Amino acid sequence: MIFNQVFSQAPTVTPFGFQSSSNLKVRISPNIISPETWINWPFYYACPWDSYRITDYYAELKHQNDLQINNPNGNGFFNAGYFPTGTTNSYISYLRDSSFIWHYGKFFFDGQSDIGIDSGIVLNTGRVFYFGAINTQPPYDWAGPSMIPGISHKAQYTSTGPNLGSTSFIGDPNNILIPRTVQYPELVALNNGLPIADANIFEFDVVPYGNFISLDYVFASEEWPQNTCDSGADVMAIMISGPGITGQKNIALLPNSNIPVTTHTVYPPNTGCFEQGGSPYYIDNTNCENVIYNGFTKVLRAASIVQPCQTYHIKVMVAEGARHPYEPYGYILKTGNPNEIDTAKSDTFLSWVSGLEFYDSGVFLKMGSLKSMDTVTIQALGGLSQSAAYPYAMKGCFNAKFRLTTTDSLPIPRTYTLQYGGTAISGVDYQALPLTVTVPAFEKSVEIPVNILPQSQGDKLLVVKVKSPYGTCGPAYNEFLSSATLQIVTQYPVGASPQDTTICSGCSVQLLAQTEPGVNYSYSWSPNQTLSNATIANPIASPQTETTYTLTATAYTSWQNCATGTAVAKVKIGGVSVKEAEENSLNLKIFPNPAKENLFVTAESGIILKSYEVIDLNGRKISNGTFHQNHEASINISTLSAGVYTLKITSNKGDCKVKFGKE
Repeated sequence: MIFNQVFSQAPTVTPFGFQSSSNLKVRISPNIISPETWINWPFYYACPWDSYRITDYYAELKHQNDLQINNPNGNGFFNAGYFPTGTTNSYISYLRDSSFIWHYGKFFFDGQSDIGIDSGIVLNTGRVFYFGAINTQPPYDWAGPSMIPGISHKAQYTSTGPNLGSTSFIGDPNNILIPRTVQYPELVALNNGLPIADANIFEFDVVPYGNFISLDYVFASEEWPQNTCDSGADVMAIMISGPGITGQKNIALLPNSNIPVTTHTVYPPNTGCFEQGGSPYYIDNTNCENVIYNGFTKVLRAASIVQPCQTYHIKVMVAEGARHPYEPYGYILKTGNPNEIDTAKSDTFLSWVSGLEFYDSGVFLKMGSLKSMDTVTIQALGGLSQSAAYPYAMKGCFNAKFRLTTTDSLPIPRTYTLQYGGTAISGVDYQALPLTVTVPAFEKSVEIPVNILPQSQGDKLLVVKVKSPYGTCGPAYNEFLSSATLQIVTQYPVGASPQDTTICSGCSVQLLAQTEPGVNYSYSWSPNQTLSNATIANPIASPQTETTYTLTATAYTSWQNCATGTAVAKVKIGGVSVKEAEENSLNLKIFPNPAKENLFVTAESGIILKSYEVIDLNGRKISNGTFHQNHEASINISTLSAGVYTLKITSNKGDCKVKFGKE
């Protein structure tokens, strides 16, 4: 924010001089959206009750019913507004009621977001909305002779004036020294002991039902790219205090570090004495048409471990600390006389800021990102593919693992307590497993290896449960968050289908080995006399009598082919009868029979299948179709009702009929 207050000569301005097509919208009341609405002094004076209440803002932050927010508050700058003459401490008296705000609002993008956050709350050290002055000649109104575009404008402007070299009047002159020059120790420390200005603070108490608190944000600034390291920095912080935390802790940090987020720690390439490559968290915005800040960070996440059901205090803070040379001086007018300078106040104020220029910075808080609980699941991963689809381990062959997964990654590690059960015994069937596991910072999962011991006997079950670290104060508390079961087997699990089916005499059915995908196997079916090929996964079976086929499948692995399993498929003859063999004079084979979805037809070489008809037992044609002039074809029968049908086939060698069943 620029501190030069009043020109000796007023420039001519146009009230609608800042037309904007920005897709960033800032809503400061139910009826005012910047930049569509521009605010002037009479409107603002007449309608302070139209603004959102502070409770409307903190409600935007909650993710779900996993925490409670109490005692929302803000400093004078956060709630500063214009009120009738004689009102004292107006920004405090209206704090929880209807204060018309200057420096914060609800934001959303009408289209693609430029900052990686679609909507939420924005706090700025300057104006967030489009403000137009009325008087352009002395005596000036309190807004001065300039216009304020807010943050929904091109990056070439500043939120508190038309361009980087202009001035604007911000704040009630009667209270100018209260909100603007307060030195908050937390922010001064982040600025290496140098003074800060225009600190905007939004704070509240929170009672988490879960064991952490997290909040997503973006830090933005007009300081970039002119920011240098030989002066202060614009700073921000998200402070948390409460049980288990010593004093206040800043959780607005760069990933994998204890480095706070400022215009010195995040910076563009080739910026003075900073590293030439620039910060990996900086996004340049100097040519943007939507957001007034010259740059901003990537979306960052602040987080802290907390104790469930305890009260914590959070302060979101942003302030200007970088200072730049600037020639014109500013003045503060006397109370009740807008044409006379208040020398005492001006001297006090200008002794610190005279000849210096400050640029705005802001913080975007993501809507719904304040949370204290996460969805946690655990799965058993086994088989040769070590996947959740095959949750088993085999003694002397292959082990398994459990995987605990959370929905979000946090910049802090999280620890969970596990409880084991089932028929498997620790130290007998498997090596002892940890009682707690930790999801590392910036990760979403952690794996727990399960090693099967050689002395394990028989098939066993190992069950693991994740105990809830959340508090009983929450409305949906459960003792356990998730569970998983691992099978410890003595024989490699394979399957064969159909397990038990009936076909008509002279018909065929396809057998199918059920094994893990992505693994190479050798197959052996027996008896093999009525099979098309006894060493493949899906042979065609054409038995004349009831036959039980036994499958032996061996996986080719690094465990010396220890993964061998068996399964059986039983095929019965009967159910659907067929007339004399001459009706199937083409010796067609159909399978499976009966079928559910698709019926496959094969003919001998030299026979070309042309078309078909499906006829019910009453002689009615149910469906028909053509084939692709081949000796193999398939027919979709999924829409047929269960029953017996006749399939009439037309080929280059003539017609034939075969009966089939629909399951």
